[in-house]
Amino acid sequence: MNRQAHPHRTAPPARRGIARLLAAALLAATALTAGFVATAATPAAAAGFEIGRTPFYGKVPTLNQHSRTAFWYGAVDQAKVNQLKAYDLVVLEPTLRVLNVTNDHFYFESVTSAQVQEIKRGVDGALGTADDVIVLGYLSVGEMLPTIIPGHSGHMTIQKGIELGLLPAGYGGPSGPLHGPNPWNYNAAGSYLNVEGGATPDGTYEDGYANYAGTSIGANYSSWGNRLTWRNNGVMPWYLDQQGTWVNDSRYLYGGYWKDGDGTVDVNPTYGGGYINGGDPAWQKFVTYQVDKIVHDGDYDGVFLDTVDTPDPVGGAGPGISWGPRGNFGFTAGGMVDLVEKIKAVDPSKVVASNRGYWYFNPDEGTSQFATRYRHAINIFVTESWYYNTYIPGFYDTSPGFEANWNTNTASPTYRSRDNFGGFWKDYVNAQANQADGFNVAIIDFRVPASGTQKWMNEVVGNSDYLAYDVSGANHFNSAVYDDAKNWLDAQGLAAPAQTGAHPTDLYGGFVADGSTGEWNAETPIFSDAAGNNGKGITKVYVKFVGDRFFMMVEAKQTISLAQEMIYFDYDKDGPTGWQPSWPTSPDSRIYLENLNQAYLLPHAGAGQGDVFKFSSPSAPTNRGWPVRVVQSGTRAEFEFDRNYVFPAAMAGTEVWTWLRVANFGGSSVRFTVPGGGTPPSPSPTPSSSPPPAQPPVISNVQYSNVTTTGATVTWTTDVASSSVVEYGTTTSYGFTATGANNVTSHSVTLSGLSPGTAYQFRVRSVSTGGTTSSPNGTFTTATSGGSYPAITVDGSAGDWGSVTPVLTGSTTVQSLSVTNNATNLYLLARGTGLNVLGQFYLNTDNNTGTGYNATGWTNPSGADYLLENGNLYRHAGGGWAWTSLGAVTFSRNDTVAEAAIPLSTLGLSPGSQLRAGYLKNNSATDRLPAASGTFPVVTLLNGSGGGGGAPVISNVQYANVTTTGATVTWTTDVASSSVVEYGTTTSYGSTATGANNVTSHSVTLSGLSPGTAYQFRVRSVATGGTTNSPNGTFTTATSGGGTPSITVDGNAGDWAAVTPVLSGGTGVQSVSVTSNGTTLYLCVKGTGLNVLGQFFLNTDNSTATGYNAAGWTNPSGGDYMLENANLYDHGGSGWSWTPLGAMTFARNDTVVEAAIPLSTLGLAPGAQLRLGYIKNNTTDRLPTPSGTFPLITL
Repeated sequence: MNRQAHPHRTAPPARRGIARLLAAALLAATALTAGFVATAATPAAAAGFEIGRTPFYGKVPTLNQHSRTAFWYGAVDQAKVNQLKAYDLVVLEPTLRVLNVTNDHFYFESVTSAQVQEIKRGVDGALGTADDVIVLGYLSVGEMLPTIIPGHSGHMTIQKGIELGLLPAGYGGPSGPLHGPNPWNYNAAGSYLNVEGGATPDGTYEDGYANYAGTSIGANYSSWGNRLTWRNNGVMPWYLDQQGTWVNDSRYLYGGYWKDGDGTVDVNPTYGGGYINGGDPAWQKFVTYQVDKIVHDGDYDGVFLDTVDTPDPVGGAGPGISWGPRGNFGFTAGGMVDLVEKIKAVDPSKVVASNRGYWYFNPDEGTSQFATRYRHAINIFVTESWYYNTYIPGFYDTSPGFEANWNTNTASPTYRSRDNFGGFWKDYVNAQANQADGFNVAIIDFRVPASGTQKWMNEVVGNSDYLAYDVSGANHFNSAVYDDAKNWLDAQGLAAPAQTGAHPTDLYGGFVADGSTGEWNAETPIFSDAAGNNGKGITKVYVKFVGDRFFMMVEAKQTISLAQEMIYFDYDKDGPTGWQPSWPTSPDSRIYLENLNQAYLLPHAGAGQGDVFKFSSPSAPTNRGWPVRVVQSGTRAEFEFDRNYVFPAAMAGTEVWTWLRVANFGGSSVRFTVPGGGTPPSPSPTPSSSPPPAQPPVISNVQYSNVTTTGATVTWTTDVASSSVVEYGTTTSYGFTATGANNVTSHSVTLSGLSPGTAYQFRVRSVSTGGTTSSPNGTFTTATSGGSYPAITVDGSAGDWGSVTPVLTGSTTVQSLSVTNNATNLYLLARGTGLNVLGQFYLNTDNNTGTGYNATGWTNPSGADYLLENGNLYRHAGGGWAWTSLGAVTFSRNDTVAEAAIPLSTLGLSPGSQLRAGYLKNNSATDRLPAASGTFPVVTLLNGSGGGGGAPVISNVQYANVTTTGATVTWTTDVASSSVVEYGTTTSYGSTATGANNVTSHSVTLSGLSPGTAYQFRVRSVATGGTTNSPNGTFTTATSGGGTPSITVDGNAGDWAAVTPVLSGGTGVQSVSVTSNGTTLYLCVKGTGLNVLGQFFLNTDNSTATGYNAAGWTNPSGGDYMLENANLYDHGGSGWSWTPLGAMTFARNDTVVEAAIPLSTLGLAPGAQLRLGYIKNNTTDRLPTPSGTFPLITL
């Protein structure tokens, strides 16, 4: 190839493996200003708050300072259940015992889901009413006692971790305990110093270091970082070892510090639990598994996380301190926050309460860099010994020597003490609590004397607006439930918010084992014998599968008692040669009702084991298993459990025979067939494998746009719903964090407060239930603030580039890349060593990585529209390596500099435009900028006429006047710019329409469209500051008329054949169709599994600024009406507020949902326009998809 005429093709580098990042810790510091707002809002009951259905972040809206709160970690009998029903918030120790995570073998030792459900129903016994109780399950996340592992004592070994399925068989990685850097390993500038060899420590508590403020105390040390030392003593790698030699030093808070460690697990001397690294991946797997069991199988409303304070950075606590070496584990702070985020992600519709760890919110401490993340992941913040301390004993404000703990004088030098609970503590905690995604605050104090109850409650509830629990007679939660705080609230006549609707009653189509059996009246029994000729007088047996649940109901001719009953399930029907040939079944699993509160399900132990049912995991008991909820009511008894334990989707079509042993009847006469659905469990009865665990999100298509002098927007996509975080700064240590929406797959985060003309490094991070993923580093440069152009001469000397900040820097032989311009030319400069060889500048001038050439060797797409190879310029000709020569440009090169000038007009650019650029030296795999894993930075060209500004900000994109062949698209921008609409039947578009230039209100008319066709589109505006594209939108043209179809709402979609769907795709929800005649709007959904709750959201005024924005859609929906099954509602103006309009004509079955609504009811007429979407059963199974936009329909 003649390189004078053609560009040189880059050679592909060797393939490389990409290692996933584990629990990467943020480095950003959270700034908190002085003017705190210390008032707490009083939330009212929220109709849209539904635990277990609707994801939520922020305070629990049905709790406030008047809510009755109780913690109880002891045994739960009926008397205790009755007592707890009178509260609003209850925390229990769930007694979860884990046998094997991989095979899903676990049980609840004593507290059962039936008891949890009974407490949740409150005093009136009805779920979903005002006196419901929110019930949380206790879980320790920073210390571990061995009691949760049956048959195990001491610290967990590697072998036990393998047996539990937490580590793979043959695991060869490090074992614990783990020794990491202590807080004093950082100097006052936040740099790491290894002082454990005996050097004089710096950064002490009292030397002006301000409690390690602003330092990176957790930068990737939270799991497998490079400053960790493994003792390899055979225990799980999550245990910690910081307590070694104690060094007396009066400069420290506790009179000295620990160093070196001693090779053994550090424990809490009071409770005996080993301290834990919350960022350890095996620990995170173990904890999130327990959370899943507690909130789903145990039926708790959420979890209460204890020992979150293990990473407390201030210390360390000396030999005489009751909590031992805690205060030495600051390096795990990032990992602990990462764990709390993953706990919330297990089920974002559940409540997460967290105990202590208030130093995450203290702006004077380095842990405040995690404040935003910690706040967002919790809904309730709890702390103990806050006003009355049993160890004094006394109140802080009246106990000599403790004045600094209750100092309300803001001018005092001790006011900003981290433990100034009456002053500074309230400031910094309330500043976080009262954010939009803040939290309720709950206070627990112990042994408050009766004479002090009034004083204590006045401060906690009256002055501070916090929830209160006064453990008046103990220092723990397992001797009694103390009613002191509740009685005080009752005596004052202070009513708590109603819990109405907090517990939805239709999660499973109205089926729930709660003693109210009306949902069974329309069902057909699988067994019926009016005479009840069996040992229990049972006359009917019903079975129902709904979602992931199995329901059974048994009816008798007299009041039924099923205590000690055993219900066997036989799904291989290998009798009568099975283990009990005298019975008509050979059981494979069994429900045993030990008593009416304790019922459990177990697989048969296997061939030759007789009447033995137990898990195959080591130490499995014979009398505990998967939880079964049983509720008796008169002549009926209901059962409920997760179908995946024994009836997974893989068994679809299998006939199951049922035998009731004590009642002594069953077999083929009591049989049912397993339907599809559910999720497959581990095999039974001798499990050996399981579905793979959830994986961290896969990040792709990282982009940055709208780069101005002070801001930018970063977007990316993930394969699973996850959080949105951008770390950014002027170095790869970043230092700042911005967040966006949670639980989404299309992510967008806006950065603000940037400096003009500055190169920024950034990376994105997303967290899902499967873990955390961070992107490679990227770079962009903000626009300058206007001013004169630099005077550049292309002569091989970089001296005239002194005022230009490089857009990229590196550490290879390509050391920097700089870009600037004047009114007519683009200037490029690469600096380094050995540059007098082949060099290539790749230029993406349309800021679209979906077009142009993706140069080999860069992981992320580059989308190069032009290539400057040495002095020759080429334009990409489409396809692969295809280029059109544009001739030579001004160019100079030597060993340390490669410099060029290209006319802006040749590239289709102008001052203020944006482009992306990269440089490659001699086809090297490493000598390039950005690095192979990096992203081409966005560069905003100077506008020397002043006010270089930024790219326009596009808002309020709308489409209207949609006819059979046309539509009008409108939008606004913040600066005068051009008007372009790209459109087509795919997101590749293919057609373009233009409107007025140099305007802020844009309108473009599209014509020549096809009737009844769904169109994709986006708008684009170009200003002197750059180019901005909107997200993709969708509309559907009207059909060609010719009469309206004749629709009958009967559950048969045959009469919809002539109507083109306005939305299609998905699995369960496959299409949505809309049509009308002169008086009626008709709606139709086709799919599978539709015989459940369904909701049409109708935007009838075509404004997304009004109406209800339904959860789960990224783009606003503006629903003015909602059709929920047959019932129509009018939006009440704000939030989840609806006015019922009555029942509409409606039909539904498994494959079709059909409805008719009078146009006049909706304020519509023929030819009117509306937008709509449909949600199946409150899931992501919806149209449009979560990232889509409601289509515009012309009637």
